[in-house]
Amino acid sequence: YGAKFAEQVNKVTGRIHTEYRQTATATGRLSSSKYKVHDKVREGYNAQNIPKTEAMRNCFMADDGYMIVTIDYSGQETVLAASQSKDPMIMASVNEGTDLHSYLATGTFRIVYNDPELIVTEKHNKPLRTAHKPILFGVFYGAQASRVSQVLNIPKSIATQVYNNIRKLLPDFFTYQDSVQKFALSNMYIHDHSKYKRRRWFTKDDPKHRIEKQASNFGMQSSGASMMKEALVTIEEFLKTIRPEYPLARIIGTVHDEAIIQLPADRKDYAERCKSIMIEVGNSFVEGVSLKASLAWEPFWTK
Repeated sequence: YGAKFAEQVNKVTGRIHTEYRQTATATGRLSSSKYKVHDKVREGYNAQNIPKTEAMRNCFMADDGYMIVTIDYSGQETVLAASQSKDPMIMASVNEGTDLHSYLATGTFRIVYNDPELIVTEKHNKPLRTAHKPILFGVFYGAQASRVSQVLNIPKSIATQVYNNIRKLLPDFFTYQDSVQKFALSNMYIHDHSKYKRRRWFTKDDPKHRIEKQASNFGMQSSGASMMKEALVTIEEFLKTIRPEYPLARIIGTVHDEAIIQLPADRKDYAERCKSIMIEVGNSFVEGVSLKASLAWEPFWTK
């Protein structure tokens, strides 16, 4: 990855550029790629696909006298799933720190290994806890037994037992998800559960299984996308107030639920202000749970 990155350096600015698109994806998530200058298309990087490794991200350096602050939402998908479904176990994992991953993994691997005494925690059988995480996030977005079979490399018959058990352990979430799918099939559209009620329309040619999967996926993805867009706009309004003194204070990128911002090196309080904005905006999108954010402050992109 990145073998031709240097070829994209703009000869005038000395920087690599991209163009963010707000409406290119069905879920509303930002996408990025080639960009235009005076109506001419130039090559640009896909900021969403840069590997999350130090070898890649540390290559993005702040200007002299500045630092790069990276702020991202903590567990955005889980918080949105809790807020929208009001499932007690998911809400407890957010509000009380209940170990949802261990709870679900214990139930799953008791079935897989036919061992009713098996326990999964962060200290016991931790690799099983890690292996189960993709199952939970897949379920959030409409995955069913076939996906469980693929992720865990188990027969479909056992995967079906696992999937049905997860439904029993998170009944309110699946009641919510089933209602979302039913609404989409009846109305041929789905809306998210944010303040903006963004809609995703379907057509008569869309197969039933596709509508159900995209409806399951849309509520959290679109709400998360709108949340991030509003946070970026609000942060930019703040940056405008300090830009007369610090002209290079700018948002320089975003990936999924993460904002990458360049701020003056002697004003970490500005970074904390941007983090507060992210949290304030995020919590205006959820009910019954609280959304948090984490912050990294370095001369280069770290997260």
